[in-house]
Order: sequence, then structure tokens, then C-alpha cells
Amino acid sequence: MERRFELTFRRVYPAPTEVVFRMWTDVTHVRAWLTCGSGYGTEVRRWDARAGGRLLVELTPRGGGDPVVLDGAFQAVDPPTHLTYEWGPGVVTVRCREVAAGCEIVVSYRGPGPRTTIRTGWDEALNRLEAELVATQATQGRRSH
Repeated sequence: MERRFELTFRRVYPAPTEVVFRMWTDVTHVRAWLTCGSGYGTEVRRWDARAGGRLLVELTPRGGGDPVVLDGAFQAVDPPTHLTYEWGPGVVTVRCREVAAGCEIVVSYRGPGPRTTIRTGWDEALNRLEAELVATQATQGRRSH
């Protein structure tokens, strides 16, 4: 049996909490930022972000090899502050809260797997999330002119 561990990531994004939370629940946005690291192609096949909804994400190693399929269910979706879902054999919890600089998120992964690869993947994904937030806000800013 693989050893289980917990990783926690904390970021502050210059955006309202509702916008950051939507990045986690709207499949169009999730597809734009979710990655499991540069060593994998990531395809979000299903992302039904509601309590009991299902997710299905396929990871294909860029160097070849068998794809890894992460299947799970959303356990809790409480807009705009909390989201918990199964991530394959692990569980991801996302907490959002308003702070002076925008929205602080705390993302926790609990489960088994290659710790360094999982840490790198989440770091890259959260960086891409920030880029998606900036792009989305720029697009919305152009529409409001």
C-alpha cells in the first residue's frame, strides 16, 4: 500500500473570491488552467462541480506510456468558499477567502502518489490558474468599455 501524505498550497490572487471560485467550478476555465505538470498532457473529460457530480481527468505522459485516469466525485461545493473532491485515490480541498489583496486560496491534497510529481503539478497548475485569471479579467475589462 502506498504511503499517504498531505500537501498544502497557499496563494493570493488579485481577483474577487467569486471569480477565483468560478475558475474551479466552470469546466471551460478548468480546462484552461488545470495541468498535472509539464511532463503530462492533461485532458479534462468531465467536471461536474456540484455535490455528487463526477470528474474525469486523463493524464498522458509526454514521454510515452500508459495514461493515468483520475476519476472521482465532488464531495462538497459551497460557493464561493469551499470545494472538496476526489482526485483519483486522493482528496483535494480548496478554501477561498477574501483578503485585502483579493482572494487567498488554500489547496490541500491528501492521498498517495509520487510526492514530488504531485507538488510540481499543483505548483504549475496554480501558476496557470493565475494566468487564466489575468486573461479573464483583461477580457472582461475590454467588454466593459
